[in-house]
Amino acid sequence: LVTHGWGDNTLTRTIIKSLGKSGDYKFIFFGHTHQCEFLLLKKNNEIVESKPCGEKQQFEININDVKSIMVNPGELGGWLTGKKQYAVIEIDKEQFKISFGTL
Repeated sequence: LVTHGWGDNTLTRTIIKSLGKSGDYKFIFFGHTHQCEFLLLKKNNEIVESKPCGEKQQFEININDVKSIMVNPGELGGWLTGKKQYAVIEIDKEQFKISFGTL
């Protein structure tokens, strides 16, 4: 699922987490909040959150170990935060790799 967002940042994150918990989407890519973040929904419905903004970080996840992967790459233009953020995503059969960085 690729979407922008809804209302304020709290509403966007609440809806994204609900979509993840629905089990209908393995990958959810969203924006709207202008904050890079990475959320994993484990098979037991526990959500693990990471906000890797401002530093280069890479994550490698076995796709079969999680129920849903939710990613907000941040803002490439740096309009609100002053940080030009990005995410690079690689997906193969069982591995999901994501790198965050700033320009």
